[in-house]
Amino acid sequence: MIKFSVIVPLYNCEKYIQECLNSILAQTYPEFEIVVINDGSTDHSSNLVNEYKDSRIKMYTQENRGLFHARLSGLRYAENEICLYVDADDKIQPNLLSELAKEFENGAECVVYGLQRFGLGEKLAIKNNEEKRLVFEENDQREPLRLLLRGKTIQSIVCKAFCKKLVDIEKLQKYPRIAIGEDALHTLELYSNTKKTIFLEGKYYLYRQTLDSMTHKLKFSNYKDNVYKFKKYQETAIAVLGEAETTQLLADLPKRYFRMTITTLLNSRYVATKEEYKKVVLLISDDVDFQKYFQNYFKICKLHYRFIIGCIAKKRWKTLKFLRGIIGVFK
Repeated sequence: MIKFSVIVPLYNCEKYIQECLNSILAQTYPEFEIVVINDGSTDHSSNLVNEYKDSRIKMYTQENRGLFHARLSGLRYAENEICLYVDADDKIQPNLLSELAKEFENGAECVVYGLQRFGLGEKLAIKNNEEKRLVFEENDQREPLRLLLRGKTIQSIVCKAFCKKLVDIEKLQKYPRIAIGEDALHTLELYSNTKKTIFLEGKYYLYRQTLDSMTHKLKFSNYKDNVYKFKKYQETAIAVLGEAETTQLLADLPKRYFRMTITTLLNSRYVATKEEYKKVVLLISDDVDFQKYFQNYFKICKLHYRFIIGCIAKKRWKTLKFLRGIIGVFK
């Protein structure tokens, strides 16, 4: 019988952690454990977990290392081969594990399922989960990886259940602490190694939207995280698919790189001061990766791209600050 390890990274989420755990405990499928990784919480989150007297819940505490590494810690502690993540402020539908069990009993190594958003005034409605089902195996087993590299499939790791054997924990453990793009890197690892992937359209994962989740503070580290992600895309694609296909597959990578850079500067919801914004513009404009892409691809970009990228390269931070107010023009 299929057994699951549901991994819950926990950091200062006392407001929602009980809702999260209750949704997992309410599963119609009985064979699972819940691995809670308390990633250095400073509120009452861990106390609320300890109130549960259910042997299926196991909590481990570590110093704060960030979401990516907390999930990897969960994999280390997981006793079962089939794993999935549920963030501490989210929930899952009661029949998720039942549906997943059917797929893994039939040889799936990775199952991808839909996400339903709620919160910020959006009511949660339980939807009928009769869905389309796509199967990728044998000659198509690399297609999920191609879709990810093209940006055509959801990156979020919380929408995936997988065999633990697909993840080289030691390799991922060496990655730096990153805040942007960590889901894509984790998904990249799964899609590079799976031999049978199932896509389910049903929205089994319930993602809570809060003001915090909708806000991204402008930081140079966020830009560098995305650069790191793109480099890993390229390295992995060459290793798995070969250089010839990678060149064709990632032909639009410069455009995506510039879009990411522009989004970093123009679409962040919070900037503390003018000096902070100016500092990030200067750091990006002086970055070696930015200069390389700027020199090689500036001329082939569309006019609005050239204008914005030129402003970055010439450190016209006041113009960029003004453009943040009309970002919709450039979408």
